[in-house]
Amino acid sequence: MKTIEYLYLIWGALGVIFSFLFQGSYAVFPAIGLGITSVFFVRKNVIHKDFSPKEIKTKRIISAFSLLMWGISCLITYLFIDIFKDGLWFIFSSYIFLVIYSVMYLLIVNKD
Repeated sequence: MKTIEYLYLIWGALGVIFSFLFQGSYAVFPAIGLGITSVFFVRKNVIHKDFSPKEIKTKRIISAFSLLMWGISCLITYLFIDIFKDGLWFIFSSYIFLVIYSVMYLLIVNKD
């Protein structure tokens, strides 16, 4: 299961970097890469595993917190960072969500 979170972390970090460096259509390339590699992992049945009740509870908490952080980053990015005003704020915030989600999950899983 950690493979998926590492995948999210890598593509999210690349997305943040691409958003700052290119500030245009190139910023969507990490999202395309995430989609392609996610399809690959689904086809390899990496995602479809049984989860323990503790893992399910942990993933729910992480997902709720990450979603809250995504909303906050959307708002901050849209209102205060001028270079992202033309719609890039949504993609940038989504990459931030991927990074936060994967880091939180990997930190909690490594504690156990």
